[in-house]
Amino acid sequence: RIWRRIISLFLKWRFGDNFKKMDKNITKKIVEIIANRTGIAKEEITPEADLVKDLNIPRIEIPDIFMAIENELSIQLPQDKIQEVITVEHIINLVSDRLM
Repeated sequence: RIWRRIISLFLKWRFGDNFKKMDKNITKKIVEIIANRTGIAKEEITPEADLVKDLNIPRIEIPDIFMAIENELSIQLPQDKIQEVITVEHIINLVSDRLM
C-alpha cells in the first residue's frame, strides 16, 4: 500500500493537473458503472463508501462490478484482489494502478 501511495504522489508531482483530471475521470467512470450495475444514486457513491456496509451491495455482486469495470475500461483487474475490496476507493486505486 505504501508503494501505491508513493507512486501516486510521484505522478501527481510529475504530471500535475493532468494526473488530477485523469484521477477524477477514473473516479467518475467507476461511480457511473457502480450506479448502473446496482441502481444506487451516483451522489451516494463516494470514494469512502463501504460497498457492503454503506451501499448495501451484496458481496456476491462485487465480482460482477469488477467484470463491468473491466469490460467498460478494457483492462484486466487482479481477481485475487476482489476479496480485499472494501470501499469504492479500493476499486479506484486498483483501476488507477492498471491504467498507469
